[in-house]
Amino acid sequence: MLQVVSSFGVSTSRFVSGFLKDNSRDRVGKKGVNDYSFVASLGSTIVEWELRSKEQKQQVQVDHDMIVCLVSNEPQTLFVTCDFSGHVTIWNSNWERFVNYLFLLIL
Repeated sequence: MLQVVSSFGVSTSRFVSGFLKDNSRDRVGKKGVNDYSFVASLGSTIVEWELRSKEQKQQVQVDHDMIVCLVSNEPQTLFVTCDFSGHVTIWNSNWERFVNYLFLLIL
């Protein structure tokens, strides 16, 4: 079951969707303010900026259409994207496609 606890995402192509990623889960030690990166959609790609160094950590082309919503589950093991054409995709923590759906909106 996927439960969205917090997200900066909105389902419109006019705004940025993103969230803070907790990088302290990858290593042992004290957790500090700078142990986070910001993950955001930029067109059809996902970009991650490390807050400590203020540099881009990775950029992944995940779709062919503009991503309009990006959310993560609480342990940040799964990420969900929704694109402008209605594709909803669930990704694992390495941005490998886990599940893909197409929702058609009939008016």
